[in-house]
Amino acid sequence: MDAIIIEGLKVETVVGCFNWERQIIQPLLLDLSIQCSLEQAACSDELEDTLNYAEICEISAQVIQAAQPKLIEHAAKLVLDALFAHYPTVESIMISIRKPAIIPQAQSVGFVLNATETIFALALASNSHPEQHFQQAFAALSRLGRLQCSSIYLIPCRDGIGADYWNAACLLKSEHSVEQILALLKQLEADSGRVRPSHQISLDVDLIAWGTSLEQMQFNPKKLPLALDVKIPMFELWHNAAFAHQPHPFPVIQCSA
Repeated sequence: MDAIIIEGLKVETVVGCFNWERQIIQPLLLDLSIQCSLEQAACSDELEDTLNYAEICEISAQVIQAAQPKLIEHAAKLVLDALFAHYPTVESIMISIRKPAIIPQAQSVGFVLNATETIFALALASNSHPEQHFQQAFAALSRLGRLQCSSIYLIPCRDGIGADYWNAACLLKSEHSVEQILALLKQLEADSGRVRPSHQISLDVDLIAWGTSLEQMQFNPKKLPLALDVKIPMFELWHNAAFAHQPHPFPVIQCSA
């Protein structure tokens, strides 16, 4: 995998847990290895096709200096969150932060953190107070990472019983594991008042697939074969042949913010 490497980035900031540390400026030394595709930049020789090293350094320094963290572990998390949010094409980041000359017996102390974002393809449905439950679901999912949502379609239920459903798809980029996401989705459904079995569904959120990129996704075998109400919204976000479908008459619903 291609990577941008920055070594020895010096950030002067307030950092530390002790009272005396809160009164002074100390240096932190950052090393970053940022994995992303650099093939286009290698061919085009254009700055806009790569990640700007100076911008990466500026973002990293600014978030640390603004937060004045007590722990360098927290400083690393701030940098990771900021860089993942600013650069959607980044797949993983390894960061090390060292605090030099803080212990007489050592040149520096520090740690290394390796963070990889996973893309989760999610299908949402509701036919009971759908606007309320979709708004709550979008808000909750956005707190888990970076969220991209499709249009919302009004589609009849699969068995012809019950009210029509609101259906949508989301791509969620998050550092959570598959197991964590499944547990969080189950809790999200429970919080909506989901009752099983019922034809009145407050909220259904299914994990359809996951992976480090849309070209390397693993489908959830429990959700196969894919239903049309999954294919239609998902194809907006992910042009995979698995979601191809014929033209349809289903209208798009507007959900207020």
